[in-house]
Amino acid sequence: MTAGAGRTGRRGRRSFLADAGVTVARASEVVRPGLLEPAAARHLHEPQGSPVLVSSRITYTLDATPMVSDHATILGSMMEIRTERAATGLSLTWGATS
Repeated sequence: MTAGAGRTGRRGRRSFLADAGVTVARASEVVRPGLLEPAAARHLHEPQGSPVLVSSRITYTLDATPMVSDHATILGSMMEIRTERAATGLSLTWGATS
């Protein structure tokens, strides 16, 4: 799902940081459209210039200290975004396509 080793894999960020004695309060993430760059294309065995989503996320501790900054390249063919909208709010989830 990602290019490079920026993600913590199957364990999850909170578990990884908890093992290091860090309590995570929140994370801020921006996902933008992009095109697959040459190095990532080779790594993912996909054509250069394919549509991707580029994620940039910063994880913060309880006292608002930035603890982790990571970036991921997600193939456009592998991502699905779902929303539920109501008069009182919005629910947004995203994950692998089914």
